[in-house]
Amino acid sequence: MEPEDYRALLQALRAIWHEVAQALQARVVLTQGDGALIAFGIPLAGEQDGRHAVDAALRVHARVAALRPAGVPAARLPLRMHSAVHAGTLLLAAGDIEQGVFDLSGGVLNTTVQLVRTARPGEVLATSAALGPNAMFFELGDPPPAALAVLQGGVATWHAAAPPPVQSVLGRSSAARRFDATARRGLTPFIGRGMLHGRLLAFLQQAVPTDGRCLVLQGTAGLGKTRLLEEVLAEAEAGDNAPLLLRGSCESDLGAEVLQPFLQMLRSWLAARADLPLAPSLPADDAAALRAVAGAPAASALPGDLAGGAVGLLQRAFVALARQQPCVLVIDDWQWADDASRQLLQGLLGQVDGPRLLLAARPREGGAPWLADVAHADLQPFTPAETDAAVQRLLPRPDPFLIARIHDDAGGVPLFIEELCHSVSADHLLTAIGGRGGSQGWLATLVVARLQRLPDDQAAVVRAAAVVGNLVPLHWLAVACGGLPAPALLQALADADFLRPEAGGRALRFKHGITRDAVYESIGRDARVALHRRLQDAMQREAGEAGSDGLEALARHSHGAADWAAATLHAEQAGDRAMGMFALDSARRMYLAAMTALERQGALEGDAARRWCLLSNKLGMTCIFDTLALPDALQLFRRAVDLADALGDAGVRARADYWMGYLCYGHGHPRQAEAHCRRGLQLAGLAGDARLAAQLRATLGQVLAALGRYDDAMGLMSDALVAKRGSVRAGSNLAIGSAFTLACQASVLGDRGRFAQAHAAFDEAHALVGDSAHPVANSVRSWAVMVLLWQGRWDDAQAVADESIWLAQRSSALLQMTIARAAKGCALWMRDQADDGFAMIEEAVQWMAQRQVHFYTTLYHGWLVEALVDQGQAALARRSAARLFARARAGELLGLAGGCRALALADAAAGDARRAWRRMALADSVALRRGSQREQALNRLCSARLHAALGDAGAAARDGAAACTDLLSLEMHWHAGAAQRWLQAMR
Repeated sequence: MEPEDYRALLQALRAIWHEVAQALQARVVLTQGDGALIAFGIPLAGEQDGRHAVDAALRVHARVAALRPAGVPAARLPLRMHSAVHAGTLLLAAGDIEQGVFDLSGGVLNTTVQLVRTARPGEVLATSAALGPNAMFFELGDPPPAALAVLQGGVATWHAAAPPPVQSVLGRSSAARRFDATARRGLTPFIGRGMLHGRLLAFLQQAVPTDGRCLVLQGTAGLGKTRLLEEVLAEAEAGDNAPLLLRGSCESDLGAEVLQPFLQMLRSWLAARADLPLAPSLPADDAAALRAVAGAPAASALPGDLAGGAVGLLQRAFVALARQQPCVLVIDDWQWADDASRQLLQGLLGQVDGPRLLLAARPREGGAPWLADVAHADLQPFTPAETDAAVQRLLPRPDPFLIARIHDDAGGVPLFIEELCHSVSADHLLTAIGGRGGSQGWLATLVVARLQRLPDDQAAVVRAAAVVGNLVPLHWLAVACGGLPAPALLQALADADFLRPEAGGRALRFKHGITRDAVYESIGRDARVALHRRLQDAMQREAGEAGSDGLEALARHSHGAADWAAATLHAEQAGDRAMGMFALDSARRMYLAAMTALERQGALEGDAARRWCLLSNKLGMTCIFDTLALPDALQLFRRAVDLADALGDAGVRARADYWMGYLCYGHGHPRQAEAHCRRGLQLAGLAGDARLAAQLRATLGQVLAALGRYDDAMGLMSDALVAKRGSVRAGSNLAIGSAFTLACQASVLGDRGRFAQAHAAFDEAHALVGDSAHPVANSVRSWAVMVLLWQGRWDDAQAVADESIWLAQRSSALLQMTIARAAKGCALWMRDQADDGFAMIEEAVQWMAQRQVHFYTTLYHGWLVEALVDQGQAALARRSAARLFARARAGELLGLAGGCRALALADAAAGDARRAWRRMALADSVALRRGSQREQALNRLCSARLHAALGDAGAAARDGAAACTDLLSLEMHWHAGAAQRWLQAMR
């Protein structure tokens, strides 16, 4: 283009940017060539900012496409922009001629710039952080893979249970209300609200409502006012003698018209009576004027002199309508009503024979009622049971610990619960809630917008409280604020739904953990560090007087004050104390914090690297009984191995390999575990650490047992027990390790059919653990349940599984609870063919697959295949067996024979003898490799059934009789009885 034409084009572009930004209350921060950076929510954040930003991008694209600039060939038209919208916390400072109107900096800006670069010509990309529930106001499509990679660390994938973190905006949708937009995503079944539901329904249906002519449904943002209204209105309209229900809603959007809710009602009423006269009592002039008003786009554009009289006109119309038939005006989001709407409402209430009014609104600032002398109904957050029901419908197979954390963090607010479940996968939700990426951009905007509406003195107290923590002792709030805030101010914050009294009035608590996180993120770094330092100094002065949570709080404030040496020390001390109380989740959090703080002090070399490795050893202890507790464990401990190798210290290297081996074992990678354990054992010998060597022999034995190499495994575990036995006392750490080793030995004995010896080993293990609440006691139980299942003692297995489930819930041991539930399901299915038993097995298998759990999973996959074949679902059983065979190829064989037996029976039923016997050959090979007499007996019984299915009755009787003898000699009485009944039936 000629320079003059290009300049004219740029001027046209800039004019469009500024006009669109001004229309949507945004600021053009920076222009650069043919691009612009536009910021929303400056100076005050608003909950519609994300919606406005996407709408602005669409407007800019449309207007630029309509340009016909000089010097651009027609073949190059239309011109196409490419844009991106993202949200989050930014640092905002005064700008200059180079930086623009403002100087913005932060990761959010960098991400947005990268997304713009990946957007295709004509495309608008928007992240879930920017859109939130407003996403459904737009038609969305799949983004380019490069855009997903920006938000996924270079990997263009996302979890199947969560929506993609960025989507392409194709245009505006047909949704006109926030509820309509949410409904497009799919409404979950209605939950709870029984008493309020009944009260609202009575208000609509009773001839003379007990609540009078007006009722205000009141609740903070996200409690589900609109959803409750929709449910009640749908039921009322479906009933006999339903009143005329006219609906309208108010909006905070800039496009909202004056008198909007009443005009919406008028238009819907007139649309239903297009060719009919209006209310008989309405004068003809009013009827004509109403039709004119209904056709106008806004009150300011009413024809003639009707604008000034619109309130009176609408009042007369609705009163006339109410005289004609029972009528209820329902208005949502009344808190955003304009002055004219409020005037009209008061006029209607002043008419004795006017319509009823049902309003839904957020609480008024300051706590005053919206309308004096009318009934108010308060909507409360979900109870824990209601949150449980909601999460069960939103997340695939959530665990109870996760549900409890969601309830606490969301404060029972349905919107927060739903968005937490929609925005992140179950795998990473606990991490998100833990304060690392948990605040979605739009949720933070919603909270900060409320914070900015508070008076300065109240907002300052909320910010100080956010630095103190989610639970805010008044003593520490006074330290952070430089004095205890006045009771009236604290009451105002409770009324504003930020902080509520707790602990007998000695503390405050944020009503929602999400609120606390969003407020904390909105505090400038310097102010935040200063508050943390003030609290850290006070706590150190009052050493020992901070209460039971003193160490954790001191660690957090030291971290927030960037005092990394103190943060490392206090976090480690807090972790040690938590470990002493078996509070493994708290200890895990503290050790991770200590390791992070240590890294912030400088390069991990020399003593710093040594200390980091030692901290990783402590961290390993927190997830030794539940490897799911640390999702990134393998990556972290692999780093510990690398650091230890660089140090060259044999003892440190041996411990790093020990933990890497153990974690590989727990994550279902037995071959890698074996390599690390063998190297660790060699290094422990060089270091002269006999105790560590014994631990490594025990762990290596457990790993070899997982690989089915029983002879070597039993020898190593026996050596380890002999080495430990001289210094073991009940309840000690040595006893804990010995108990788990004994349980593993018992599992090998049970698999080999030596059940009496197995149960004796379990008894010895329980004696070592004693009455300890240590999680190893439950690990022993997990193996005991398996052996009882192998023996066919279903009632005993169910009883032990129930106890294991209860203990796992107490200790938040997710893996142990899942194993126990699967085992209980197996017992119920095998004993009674109970549907709930099958469901428990299926749920456990799917749950483990979703979270990529591989610890002895051939057992559960094998059970599922057997149950599916029993149900006659052979095709589904074969598909499910794919995971069974995949795990077997990884070296884990424990459940393979059972799955093969089931598949062989299915093949025989289908007439495929060749495949059936090939399955049996594999089952025999696996049983022989492990020396498993119980498997060999069950294989012989299965062979008998195959012979019978394939028409060889003689071979069936021979193998069946031999199987009965073997099963009886092994004391597998249930299986022997089933075999005898089968033989009798066959005869």
